[in-house]
Amino acid sequence: MKKTLLILSLVAMMLVTMIPVSAETTPGQDYWNEMKKLYEEWQAMESEAVLELELNFPNEIEQTFSINVASQSDMDEFDSYLQIEVTSDDPEMVIPTIEMYTEGANFYLNQEFVLFLAELAEMSEEVAFEEDFILIENSQTDLQLDSSFLVQILEVLETMEFDFDLNMTFEDDAYHLALDADDIIDLLDAYLMFVITNMDELSTLMGMPQEEVELTEEELKEILAMYEMFVRPMLQEAKEYIAGSTYVQTTTFGEDSYQEVATFHLKTPEGEMKLSMDTAASRLEEVDFQLPTSFKVVTEDDIAMMLLGGIEHEVTSEVVVVAVFEIDTDTVYQFDEYDVSDQEANITVSTEGRSYIPTDLAAEIFELEPTPEEEVMTIKSLEDHGYTVDWDEASRSIVVSLEAIY
Repeated sequence: MKKTLLILSLVAMMLVTMIPVSAETTPGQDYWNEMKKLYEEWQAMESEAVLELELNFPNEIEQTFSINVASQSDMDEFDSYLQIEVTSDDPEMVIPTIEMYTEGANFYLNQEFVLFLAELAEMSEEVAFEEDFILIENSQTDLQLDSSFLVQILEVLETMEFDFDLNMTFEDDAYHLALDADDIIDLLDAYLMFVITNMDELSTLMGMPQEEVELTEEELKEILAMYEMFVRPMLQEAKEYIAGSTYVQTTTFGEDSYQEVATFHLKTPEGEMKLSMDTAASRLEEVDFQLPTSFKVVTEDDIAMMLLGGIEHEVTSEVVVVAVFEIDTDTVYQFDEYDVSDQEANITVSTEGRSYIPTDLAAEIFELEPTPEEEVMTIKSLEDHGYTVDWDEASRSIVVSLEAIY
């Protein structure tokens, strides 16, 4: 699970950066160098972004959101302040102003917005607090966010090589990029492959323990094989599913400023989404905000526990077959969620009709804890470990099943 989260977070981060390095004389390389210069040389910055999100999914949601984001960032310490105003064409939806501070990998959210979210989730009592902000502390990794982190990410991305052309141009003192559905999916494919093949290096940057993501050569081959088998065929389907989608971006760099105008238009058979973004940023010598002093500290683990506590969980169960022992062929078939395997069972049938199997085999298949001390055990005795054992006369097989509770 942690590996999956790491991959997704890195992909999201890189898709925001969007443009990879290319040959030295191309507009793509020049754009990349301008972005690196911004992160390497600016001590602080302020920006204002105007976004409009249009959702048009008939019978699901048809709504437009206008979002204004004003922010300041300390590029050295990686602290920032954002004030976000969100309005909707639905007069009944009133969203309070969002104030968010970041401090490295931790962030603060203002009381009004947190309580608004809690009310939507019908968890007002669980989330009630008196402080002006909550401080959500990173409890999952040792990630240290600062200016050097961004530069390291950019340097890693510089090693990417694509076998397709993103066709960035430079005209009228601005960088222009236009992607269609095929380009968007090809770019996603390239980023996913890059993350998989560079997981060790990227995980170190993300503060993940090396032993949690370090892959052996055999594990990497297995992941790549699974990617080719399961993911790659879906990419063509994804291109067809979002046919007609586009991403258009225009970026202008000044001496101490930049402006970026972009539109992402996603089309699907069920409906479409259009996100328009206009961002202007300028260089500062220093920021003029201070981190909150009135706050309640919570961790990501605390939030997970609150969410779990607020969910009404309907308990359901299902009987699943774990293994089948065929007496005549002396074979045991083991079932898991996605696969079936078989091996010799070494079944011994006593004169009383009891079927015995080696205890070490039973311990391996059924994960018995503690492992019985006897060298052999009856299959029927698996019922002492929570399993159900039945005889199927038609196939002359012993079926071992388990009730799974959800």
